[in-house]
Amino acid sequence: MFGWSFFSRTPEPAAIVKTTPLIRFTMLIDPARNTRDGVEIDGIAEHLLTMEFAQALKKEIEDKTPDVRILLTRTDNEIVEPLHNASLANRHNVDLYISLHFFSDKGKTRKLFMYRSLYNPTTEKWNKKSDELALIPFNQAYRLHLTESENFSALFYEEVKKAQELHNVTTPLSIHRPLGVPYKPLVGITAPAFGIEIGMRKKDDWKELVPLISHALHVIGGTQS
Repeated sequence: MFGWSFFSRTPEPAAIVKTTPLIRFTMLIDPARNTRDGVEIDGIAEHLLTMEFAQALKKEIEDKTPDVRILLTRTDNEIVEPLHNASLANRHNVDLYISLHFFSDKGKTRKLFMYRSLYNPTTEKWNKKSDELALIPFNQAYRLHLTESENFSALFYEEVKKAQELHNVTTPLSIHRPLGVPYKPLVGITAPAFGIEIGMRKKDDWKELVPLISHALHVIGGTQS
């Protein structure tokens, strides 16, 4: 493509303008556990494995969906203090927060559990929603986006199931429906949020799950306007 110069008859290359996609949806992923927790899977600290997994998810999702941004709560060896993640999520006003955990599991079927915050399932939906965090207890901040957390976790559940049918995984993944409980890793977070806990037999098991989890998160980010 050429542009025309008023002062010359020689065609000149038009300027190439690089544009950065407008960020439409932001996810904050917490690769759970600190360096001081001492939890190991196949001889490797859990916090190292969850970080590797989170970084792989970040690259996969952002490559597929440039207008979706993935933030991580910590660096490789950072020690995260209590409520740091809630402060970070609320300060960045993220669209979705995900708490990511691994646990050692020697069973033949790999298990994936899902949790979202819920303290009183029989009455909380009756409460009037307030946009002011100061008007509700800190441990009930999740009530600001209770419905969105339910919808996102349900969509994630369905999409991981679909992805597993499309990918040939060596170890079957048993996916449990989202469970509403007083889930400590999500305390104080106002954004839509849910937690994931996945059983691991070997240190590299997470690599097989990247296409499944990234697919589900890609769908969540891609369906939001």
